[in-house]
Amino acid sequence: MKKQVFKSLLFSLQINKIKLLFIFLPLTLQAQSPPVTDHHIHFFSQELADDIRAQGYAMTIPDSMVTDINFILKINLVDHLFLVSGGYAYSRSPSIKKKKELIRRVKKENDLLAEYAQQFPNRISGFYGLNPLESFSFKEMKRCHEELNLRGLKMHFHGSRVSMRNPKHIKKITKFFEYAAANNIPILLHFKNSLKDFGAGDAQLFIENILDQIPPVQLIFAHMGGDGGFTQQTKAVLASFADYFDSSSQSKKHQIYFELSGIVVYKNMGYPGKAPYEDLVSLIRRIGLEKVLFGSDYPVMPSSMYKKLLEEYLPLERKEFDQIFRNNPLLGKKE
Repeated sequence: MKKQVFKSLLFSLQINKIKLLFIFLPLTLQAQSPPVTDHHIHFFSQELADDIRAQGYAMTIPDSMVTDINFILKINLVDHLFLVSGGYAYSRSPSIKKKKELIRRVKKENDLLAEYAQQFPNRISGFYGLNPLESFSFKEMKRCHEELNLRGLKMHFHGSRVSMRNPKHIKKITKFFEYAAANNIPILLHFKNSLKDFGAGDAQLFIENILDQIPPVQLIFAHMGGDGGFTQQTKAVLASFADYFDSSSQSKKHQIYFELSGIVVYKNMGYPGKAPYEDLVSLIRRIGLEKVLFGSDYPVMPSSMYKKLLEEYLPLERKEFDQIFRNNPLLGKKE
């Protein structure tokens, strides 16, 4: 089986229980109090949805659940959402032979994102998805910020095959972080890469080569710095950042957050290297509740459904959940 660009997304979408809950969600969750902001929601154009299937990934939900913005807004019961375009997935498309076509498709995803953000300004903050290793991506970042007026950048180190152990990669991604810092652009980062021995060492390389070298930046680590589920790798990475906050004055210059999407799964869903949720809660308390944000990684799960899952499986106190669900420090408009 191919390594997956949307690993946690596509793994979770094949669970029958989730598919059935999608159907009945509007009837069962309308009365629940939703989080203020969902910091991680995906949408696809129809062209991207078709391409993901062509790459060999089994999309087991109706296309409208990821292509219809009105459906996405209706099923995710939050005041505001960070809507993510997935143009970085095209970098691995077997159907794209020329760079010009790749650029066209990435720009199309971001143009569509801008259209939705303009159509629903009170509900959507648009995060444009880019592969920082592509030669055109920095120019596209400037276009998304300066012309499309989009709020933030999404990078996916796993899908883009970015490694902090590669000096050439560090040089390339540094430009994106520096531009983001200079222009008040928040970054939503899928930090886990495709290396089997990913872990604390990668976090330390990121701290030394990026965070300690750039001006203050707004950064959200997707999936608490990991991928899908709470693994020993994610635990090690999160602990490394907790050490950084405890020991480095440099850390205080940044606004660094961690969002919870993909971290909690049903008990019958086993995965390699699973770590106890009690350890996750200890780390959440150590880094500070104010640094932890709600995210669902829709269409893995709708917002209210994932909120319920977190409440069922994470041993946090009620007041701690309430604070996390209220947190939305980066909701303000760009300056």
